[in-house]
Amino acid sequence: MSNTLSARQRFCETAIYARLSKDRSGLSENVKIQIVEAQAYAEDEVWPVVGVFKDNNDISASRYSKKPRDDYQRLLGSIQRGEVNIILITEMPRLYRRLEELLDLIKLAETTQLRRIQTTDGISYDFSTAEGIHATINAVNNGMLESARTSKRIKRKQRKRAQDGLVHSGGRPYGYEANGVTVRESEAEIIRECAGPYTAGESIRDFVRDLNARGVPTTTGVMWQVSHLQRTIFKKRYIGVREYEGQDYPAVWPAILTVEQRERVEVQRIGRAAKGPKGKTGSRKYLLTGFIFCGRCGGAMVGNGRTRESGQPVQMRYRCRRTDNYGRTIGCGKTFRAAEPLGPVFKGSDPEQD
Repeated sequence: MSNTLSARQRFCETAIYARLSKDRSGLSENVKIQIVEAQAYAEDEVWPVVGVFKDNNDISASRYSKKPRDDYQRLLGSIQRGEVNIILITEMPRLYRRLEELLDLIKLAETTQLRRIQTTDGISYDFSTAEGIHATINAVNNGMLESARTSKRIKRKQRKRAQDGLVHSGGRPYGYEANGVTVRESEAEIIRECAGPYTAGESIRDFVRDLNARGVPTTTGVMWQVSHLQRTIFKKRYIGVREYEGQDYPAVWPAILTVEQRERVEVQRIGRAAKGPKGKTGSRKYLLTGFIFCGRCGGAMVGNGRTRESGQPVQMRYRCRRTDNYGRTIGCGKTFRAAEPLGPVFKGSDPEQD
């Protein structure tokens, strides 16, 4: 009896895979429950569990998800090393809703010890038979269909909420309470305080430096960064507009800025953007950024192109960076160096003055 059991176990090395997924009906199933259920099933079947793999961060297995599944990749590694005969899951959508991934696994089964996918409700997908492979493909196709239907339902619901001007789900918007509708006046005043001087020519970096120096936090309680404040003050939300897929709808929440204030902010933003160099080249132009330092203060030199005259090509140069993304002073900001003559940069000769 023991010899028969030992022989059976040699072909039943089992890997348990679990993944957290939101159940929008409110009956969320977490990874721990899946693992306990799978372990109990393996114990009943007398299958040795050689590994437990879990993606416990609400990563979807649908074709719409772009998040990596790290433990799934480790599972594939175990299969490639010949350590796994059976993948044990609670249901197929926990493992796949992408047909291309399943096809890769079927090909992997041809050259490894992997024999089948097993669910805890007793459904077996045998990779050694044409019928088993066909059943596996059908199960994943059904999952893909349900995922597509769910995605369409969610999009319809989001579109209807946008058309009704309702709040989009997510974190608390700056300037409003957690419900996204009630104005938090202390933060609304910050929005107005930034919008006015910005249209008069002050920079976002100046605002960031000032807010951080005063100890004014973001909604998450951290220091402001330039990019964060830019995204904040340019939002149409602050004139009472709900945006969705390029369309604007009247919102249910009160505005913080007037339409005229928002228009002046947008005109200033477009004007400033038009002065800078356009586009990305796909390659790094300033190779010495982070490797050369200011001879005045020792601060890092960074790439900083500029146009000497209107209509002329941008001059490539390095400059001493005066502030970081939090507005904190990290250099003098007075040293500039033309990027073309690299020799003088390395030799540390007198800096060019702007």
